[in-house]
Amino acid sequence: MQRKFGMFLHFGVNTFGNVEWSDGGIAARSYQPTAIDADQWVRAAYEAGMNFVVLTAKHHEGFCLWHTKQTQYSVEYSGNPTDVVAEVAAACHRYGIHLGLYYSLWDRSYPGYQKDLAGDYIPYMLR
Repeated sequence: MQRKFGMFLHFGVNTFGNVEWSDGGIAARSYQPTAIDADQWVRAAYEAGMNFVVLTAKHHEGFCLWHTKQTQYSVEYSGNPTDVVAEVAAACHRYGIHLGLYYSLWDRSYPGYQKDLAGDYIPYMLR
């Protein structure tokens, strides 16, 4: 509440499938932004007087906007391997903007998610 004014950045593989939500079935290779200009995004927030940026690092479909060895459903295996989380974090640091990360606990791409929440999924998620 004290930060008052910020920006929410939400895009990912679903953007390139032209859907709001998916079940994790959109191929990682279809994520193909022609450029990632995190500096411009955060600079716009800074120039507008915003105090924070929240980036959706992983939404319900399970696509990760950072490099990870835990899944191939990430930017690392996509049409544009830019580590968006790292780029936004670096830009926030440059402009003195607070960074928040939205990480959906629901992961529709993870095999057995609904059957094995207490077993395999939580250790996977924490890694």
